[in-house]
Amino acid sequence: MAEPEPGHELLRGARVLIVHGNAAVRGMIRSCTEDWGMETVEAESPQEAPDGPFRFVIADAYARNLELLRKHPALLLLVARSDRRTAEALGAAALIAKPIRASKLRAALLELASPSYPAAVQTAQGKEAIPAAGPRILIVEDNLVNQKVARKLAEKLGYSVDIASNGEAAVKAAAAGGYAAVLMDCQMPVMDGFMATEAIRRLPEPQGLVPVIAMTANAMRGDREKCLAAGTSDYLAKPVNPQELKAALERWCGKTHPKPPPAEEPDW
Repeated sequence: MAEPEPGHELLRGARVLIVHGNAAVRGMIRSCTEDWGMETVEAESPQEAPDGPFRFVIADAYARNLELLRKHPALLLLVARSDRRTAEALGAAALIAKPIRASKLRAALLELASPSYPAAVQTAQGKEAIPAAGPRILIVEDNLVNQKVARKLAEKLGYSVDIASNGEAAVKAAAAGGYAAVLMDCQMPVMDGFMATEAIRRLPEPQGLVPVIAMTANAMRGDREKCLAAGTSDYLAKPVNPQELKAALERWCGKTHPKPPPAEEPDW
């Protein structure tokens, strides 16, 4: 029996949605993802795609109603080789140029599953096991540089990371479930962190009880109280101290946000 390729365990069992109008293309991608041990679902168009949750979504960049898929943090778009737009411009986590090659698709999936994977393989040279991804957390941050810094810090601590670039995307991601904690920037466009946290708290259980750790650059008197009033579980000031981040994640991951006490009945 052939040995599984390095990194196989990072993809095995992960749910992936393939969205493409061409059944042959879907079938080709599905053949690859199932070979890698992934649980695969197909849809002909974004509007026909089930809600999930999915760890990855692979879709045609030119599909109609593509915006319906941008709620997924790990969105890979298939683009023409001549398309010079960036992943950020298209609202995707990664781009795959056509013609699609299994090696490129697999590399992109592994990069999203664990961005440290290529370096780990190079360093290990086949002598060390690739570390398994830890608890999955959602980082909500609109600034690309801050996203990379927060991701790097969290991954060094052993966490698996998804990114949402605004509060609205964060609420949709949280509604899909599967997160041990959410790191929430407070100042963002579209929907700020306070509004996003309040919206998450209105979600049904258990999604609505996911721990939310606020991150704010203001660090002014009353900020902590404002964050907690919005429904956050904890509070970190920017720039985030790695040890404080480690302590906050260890304090909250695997737990739930405290439920509010029942309202007292009025005296009549």
